Amino acid sequence: MFMKHRGLLKRFSVTDVPPKAGLSLTGFTLVEVLIVAAILPFISFALYTTFSNGVEIRNRMNEQSKEEDLSIFFDKFTTSLRNSFGFSGLTFSGKEDVLIFTTFINSKTLNKKTVGEMIYNYDALRGVVIREERDFTQIYEQRPGVITQPLSNIESLKFSYYFYDKEMAEYVWQDEWKNEQLPLAVRIKLAFKDDLQKNEFIRTVRIPVGG
Repeated sequence: MFMKHRGLLKRFSVTDVPPKAGLSLTGFTLVEVLIVAAILPFISFALYTTFSNGVEIRNRMNEQSKEEDLSIFFDKFTTSLRNSFGFSGLTFSGKEDVLIFTTFINSKTLNKKTVGEMIYNYDALRGVVIREERDFTQIYEQRPGVITQPLSNIESLKFSYYFYDKEMAEYVWQDEWKNEQLPLAVRIKLAFKDDLQKNEFIRTVRIPVGG
């Protein structure tokens, strides 16, 4: 009898079994689709909230980092400029985008604090401020000093020089300095642009031995 119905057993498969009520062998049921549709908004909202918080945290960290960099930059700039003085063979000179003056520096070559030259230069193409420190041996041997890049993403920077104009009989600011004497003060104005707005900073540094 088994042999007689063997052909029928071969033709019988699982697909011949009728599906149970509420199940589909070809896709999702309506109930499953509705459940997924109800859950998706919550998942999307959670992902959006996580992403937004991540972006906000990143922006705050970048903002704090820029403020710290500016604070350190202004502190070093102010200290070195206030300690500037006249020295034989070295001159104080400046333009809108570069400032060169004599001051005391920590020489890594001589391993001590000594007389040296400080150079601040603004590279507008790259938007960076470059600082170079050279001790007197590097100056006279015409060798490069220690070069650092204290600030980046700078949109603009300008140096101005304050002095007493005897002909005009008044104190004035000018954009270039070529006099033998040191100016009374130097003003630095810089701006950088973050994701939200443009930020401008102005610092005026008085030179004790200027004038």
